[in-house]
Amino acid sequence: MSIVTKLSDTLVKVSGSVSSVNASAFEEELFAAILGQDLTIDAENLTYISSAGLRVLLKAKKNLKGQVVIENVSPEVYEILDMTGFTEILTVRKALRQICVDGLKEIGHGQNGHVYRIDPDTIVKVFRPNIDYSMVQNEIAKAKSAFMMGIPTAISYDVVKVGQCFGVVYELLNAKDLAGCMKEDPEHLEDYVRMFASVMREMHSMEISSEQFPSARATTLGALPYTKGRIYTEEEYEKVKAIMENVPERKTFIHGDCHAGNVMLQGNELMFIDLAGAGCGHPIFDLMSMYLTGACHQGELFQCYTAEEAYHIWKVFLSTYLDTEDEAFLAKAEQQVALFSCARYLLGLLRIPDLMKPEEMVAYKAKFLALYDKGIEPLCF
Repeated sequence: MSIVTKLSDTLVKVSGSVSSVNASAFEEELFAAILGQDLTIDAENLTYISSAGLRVLLKAKKNLKGQVVIENVSPEVYEILDMTGFTEILTVRKALRQICVDGLKEIGHGQNGHVYRIDPDTIVKVFRPNIDYSMVQNEIAKAKSAFMMGIPTAISYDVVKVGQCFGVVYELLNAKDLAGCMKEDPEHLEDYVRMFASVMREMHSMEISSEQFPSARATTLGALPYTKGRIYTEEEYEKVKAIMENVPERKTFIHGDCHAGNVMLQGNELMFIDLAGAGCGHPIFDLMSMYLTGACHQGELFQCYTAEEAYHIWKVFLSTYLDTEDEAFLAKAEQQVALFSCARYLLGLLRIPDLMKPEEMVAYKAKFLALYDKGIEPLCF
């Protein structure tokens, strides 16, 4: 019976027990299966590995130019790898606990996934199928860094599997997503919006220097060349580039997807979730999310409102965030946010090809091109 099952050029599954008796066969099968420079070993069915088997892994590590990852490792096998120092040599991931969300109440959602309540003390964010493990780890690392910096965010407990998707379990006591609170308590809708805008403004007053949070401007400009011929024509690309280059660098903390569905209300405190896109930069990167859900009535969050009601939410949010009722200033700020948002939103097609329908893509292009023709000025806020 084979010890190694090839799943792809860089992914194999190892089963059974690997000892001195079959270590030679393990080595032969493993190296026959590897065609790439990276190697991922699914160890879900690996029950034991001896020093002879570990030497084969060490040989694979030395021969390959890329990384060697062992995932779905049982507690027993993990203990062997840890005691022998292999957890420091290779990337080793323990087997993830499987949970089921059938029957659980959904309390929030965003582009990256859905949030469900497990019990009074914990929630689970279930990522969409296209989100890989590295992105989940990235979100957890950013959430921990943000928490230590004083950003109000939930504490992550555990990475789990929900079917074939990854999930993260968070501590969040009796919290609801802000969008749900707004819907369930329309009498205080504007109070919720103003609270959100004030907390976001306070968050944007924090300067960060952590390497954990990349420059949103640099990341955007780095991805932009991949849009040529796929999303934008050469002429459109140059215009989008000019729009993005007009945004100055800042050391301001930004959430990266800051809308009412990614904010939880716990008592009188707002807490941010979904920090996968967190970084540093100009606040316009965060205002974009509220502009799209409000002024553009995009996505599911505000579909319970008419377009006019959703736009009113955006107007209340913007005036509170900028702390002014000056209509001329607000109109200028909204135009600049609209230009930026409509141009940058299309970049999401690089990561999520079915993010929008073809007719929506045409509409966003038309809007940013019309705004571009009015001219680009330094941002007014």
